Amino acid sequence: MTGLSLFRLPILSMENVFSMMTPYDLLVLSLMSLKTRKAVKRFSRTKAKFQIVFEITAKPCLSFVGKKESWYYCWTSNRIEVGYLERTFPLRVFYRVTKYSENPIEEFKKAYNYIKKVLRCEIVSIHYQLKLLHSENRPIIDWFRSTQESVNNLHIQGSDGEHDDDVKYILSNLKVTERLFIMEPWLKEDLEMEIPEGLQHLQITGSYFIKLEQFLRFNYPEIVLRRLFLTNREINIFLRSWMACESHLNLKRLEITVPHPPVINEIMNLPHVETRDPNLIDLLRR
Repeated sequence: MTGLSLFRLPILSMENVFSMMTPYDLLVLSLMSLKTRKAVKRFSRTKAKFQIVFEITAKPCLSFVGKKESWYYCWTSNRIEVGYLERTFPLRVFYRVTKYSENPIEEFKKAYNYIKKVLRCEIVSIHYQLKLLHSENRPIIDWFRSTQESVNNLHIQGSDGEHDDDVKYILSNLKVTERLFIMEPWLKEDLEMEIPEGLQHLQITGSYFIKLEQFLRFNYPEIVLRRLFLTNREINIFLRSWMACESHLNLKRLEITVPHPPVINEIMNLPHVETRDPNLIDLLRR
């Protein structure tokens, strides 16, 4: 029994075969020969872009995100971590391939440079762990900016308070369009850093550096600020400004640190009307 050559199929049949392949299958096929690479590139041009997520750590990964499946490709300098892993959950299946490299970051970059030549893809999220790559943070951002001008979602993860300049550099050189998470709890109080405009969601773990003037300029639908130590007077100013529609016009959800109980009294002393009207209560809860 002989196998059927893929390239002897009619074009429509061949594209149907391609459409059933995972991103990993397509990449493996593209590496077989120049002919298969051209075929995969031709097929990819007519299809929706693959969504890619970057995880930039000491063990960098890139993942393709499908409707019900995610495929992870990772690189490590620890041979024990090399291998294949598959995990099935009720709503999603995860596949992970981990390869060995003496320089995982360089292999990660080479892999993406090849992928973007073969498949139509878009990086939609970056998860950036600062602590593990202190010496490489800026070169990585410069490289990413050379491949794509903006990203929808950015997660910056830190833990030791020594990356203020790196965080500023990332936000100054990488455009974030939708959701920004700065999960660094120890940013310095005297840090001067601009937050991108036009976001849908902003979350900062160490908000010590944000002062009232900057906070009043935030016009995001969702704001979550941990360790934002505004005084009672400053919270009063914010609430009056918001109630008078002078700031935060797009605000739908706000979570901030309330440092001590007297703040609640300050809030309750603001002009307000108590109601038991069920229709109004239901409207406010929406």
